Amino acid sequence: MFHRAGISKKFKPWHLTIHSHMDLEKLDEEVLMNMKPARRRFTKQYVAAFIWVLVSVFVLYSGWAIPLQGQLPRPDLLVSAFFFSASFIFFIYAEARRAVEHYIITDNAVYEDIGIFTDRHTNLPFMKLQRCGIHRPFMEKIMGIGDVRVDAGRDFFIIKGVANADEVERLIEKRMREVMSGGNVGALHQ
Repeated sequence: MFHRAGISKKFKPWHLTIHSHMDLEKLDEEVLMNMKPARRRFTKQYVAAFIWVLVSVFVLYSGWAIPLQGQLPRPDLLVSAFFFSASFIFFIYAEARRAVEHYIITDNAVYEDIGIFTDRHTNLPFMKLQRCGIHRPFMEKIMGIGDVRVDAGRDFFIIKGVANADEVERLIEKRMREVMSGGNVGALHQ
């Protein structure tokens, strides 16, 4: 499904890290847009974390854990700590997912760099791109975010949950037209 299509010798996406943007300055390509998913993409996880915090506070102050009184010391604190830990897990999951997704649009290609334990690096040169489109389910439309699908036939990837999906699509389509009309001869010969 995902394929390293047309990896350029000038730009090796596996040298990019999420934590260091200094590598972007070493590119022989001009970086047109550098983006991460919007936090709004992870609204479900943030809401779940908030609900678990509320449950934790409810358990702590309501006396709900009283049936466990004889079996555990301070059962209200233990049960409350359990629910609070669950909320922390939802929050960390959302932030970690956001931190590891990285998308770059240069003057020659669109790059995707995703992963913590395993890495997925994909690039699609503009000369190979066939389509670019936006997908917005109902909730994403309400939140003002969208997914941009970059398609080169068999090879594709989805720039997920960006706040400026229309701008990203316009930029990619503009570069596709410029490359196809001969505006970037260097990209055609790579």
